[in-house]
Amino acid sequence: MIQKIIIFICLIMVNLLPLCAETKETIEKDYYRELSENVNLFFDVYREINMRYVDSVDNEKFIKTGIKSMLSTLDPYTVLLDEESKEHFDELSSGTYGGIGIYMGISGVDKRLTVESPIDNTPASKVGLRGGDKIMEIDGESTDDLSISDASPLLRGEAGTK
Repeated sequence: MIQKIIIFICLIMVNLLPLCAETKETIEKDYYRELSENVNLFFDVYREINMRYVDSVDNEKFIKTGIKSMLSTLDPYTVLLDEESKEHFDELSSGTYGGIGIYMGISGVDKRLTVESPIDNTPASKVGLRGGDKIMEIDGESTDDLSISDASPLLRGEAGTK
């Protein structure tokens, strides 16, 4: 009797198994279908805005903002590096960076380049630069209206040079 019950349960399981378990192929098809639908949604919104929005849209800025927003839903270390940022990252990570060694920002009512903090054991820390110091000139040129991205290359050079 127990054997008949076990056989009966096995027959039921064998018949229900295909209904309960999704195959790898089915899961992959669902994944790519969902991915395709979402990419199409993104493209449709992008197209409609370009066709119907009241003002013209800076396409590069619009797309990069969308990408950065998507990445912001992940961890804080997953970011989009544009070409300039990638070059700077490659310099820093390869050990070939030659600069004065500061973190820099814009501050004050005059929107002036400012040392946020010097990096330990760099030329900036050795000459006594401190957080809050204003950068008034670089190589004799005024830093009025100079952005951080414009100032950064001016504060870099070959390691060991003045």
